[in-house]
Amino acid sequence: MSVILEFESGLGNQLFQFAAGYTLAKKHQTQLIGDTSRYCKKSSPDCRVTFRQFHLESLGFPMSYRNNPPASLFHIRGFPRVFRFARNARLTSYRCMGAHTPVFDNLPDESFLSGHFQDLSYFREEREDIYTIIENRLEHLAKNKAEPLPYNWGALHIRLGDHLKIPEFYPDWFAKYYLRATELLLESHRCAKVKVFSDDPAQAKEMLAQFKDKVIFANGDQSHGGALDLYEMSTATVVGISNSCFSWWAAFLASKTGSRVIAPRYWSEWCKEPEKLLYPDDWDIHGFSIDDNEDYDG
Repeated sequence: MSVILEFESGLGNQLFQFAAGYTLAKKHQTQLIGDTSRYCKKSSPDCRVTFRQFHLESLGFPMSYRNNPPASLFHIRGFPRVFRFARNARLTSYRCMGAHTPVFDNLPDESFLSGHFQDLSYFREEREDIYTIIENRLEHLAKNKAEPLPYNWGALHIRLGDHLKIPEFYPDWFAKYYLRATELLLESHRCAKVKVFSDDPAQAKEMLAQFKDKVIFANGDQSHGGALDLYEMSTATVVGISNSCFSWWAAFLASKTGSRVIAPRYWSEWCKEPEKLLYPDDWDIHGFSIDDNEDYDG
């Protein structure tokens, strides 16, 4: 008996997927097995979303994994679909298409999970366990490699890269939000410095040039999917997040130790009410209306 969890996308999404799978496996007191077959085939050059790698195994997350056939087979037309169907035929499948549904809570122990699971309800009962597991794995990785941010420093995550290619992620709105979030960190929260983490540090630096030496920029360490950056962000006094699962987890860890969180009013066309699905009650929601630019502080 086991819960099979299909992973996909980057580190932030992998953590949401792990949280949901861990919760269901623990409910049934069975093992969690990861399926990493989606990483066997790289995205085509014209794909709007950057190809990611799987990182939780190298970080030592507590689960075992299915074996995969040679990666070359996944580039044969039709093979991935037929392979997944045959491999999971005996399992009860659940594909997360958005918000949590009661169907998830009633799944049997032999289930196949897929999707992004970006909803706190999927792992609300095991939040403390999830927090402890992720914190321990990041601290283990950071030992002798990274230090916590100095006291009274803020952290801001700026998601650029593939988000700029996808209008459904509101790239123009977020360009203004990042300026507003930096002002809040420096003025309202009186952070001595703001360290900015971004998938495009050069563009982020140009975007925030007006703040001069009050803002410093991380180099963007992409080892383990940027896990060391995630660790550093989680140690900030105040964390400003983007519409990114990566920075969401940094904020989740930081808020558990008493840090404040600045979260955007908008997330994506697929998640129009992040305050209901993703944000704990003590996070501060900031931004302005897309329609009229009216200031908003939640």
